[in-house]
Amino acid sequence: MKKFKQYGYYIIIIIVGFLDLVYGLFLFNQKIYLINNSKETDGYIDMVVNNKKNVVLHVHYFIDEQQYEGAIVTSKKNIPKDYKIKIYYNKDKPTEIRSEEINHYEYFIIILGFLFIILGLFLSVKNYKKQIEKK
Repeated sequence: MKKFKQYGYYIIIIIVGFLDLVYGLFLFNQKIYLINNSKETDGYIDMVVNNKKNVVLHVHYFIDEQQYEGAIVTSKKNIPKDYKIKIYYNKDKPTEIRSEEINHYEYFIIILGFLFIILGLFLSVKNYKKQIEKK
């Protein structure tokens, strides 16, 4: 139990880093899949919802004369209603859409995961070396 107390926090840091890394890679994989399976069309903004950090655009678009609706989150401010934008939809599932703007937050999550893993390993090795020096 004493060993777990010594290394428990480091193990938790490493596990959090690993989970963070897996989640970031999952998001990155989803983005690559959507980019590879997407087609371009014009979308028309029906409603604009401004939050503190971003803007949610409710859009409608046409594919093969059938109308679809969806929402896109963007950081661009002051976009007027009825504005035409380029959107990309998944050709296998047309309700999955994205705008031209690509967010890179999954890179941040992946880097954060690596940093947690490295920090946990560094601290556990440092603690292990202290234990050896005491003996």
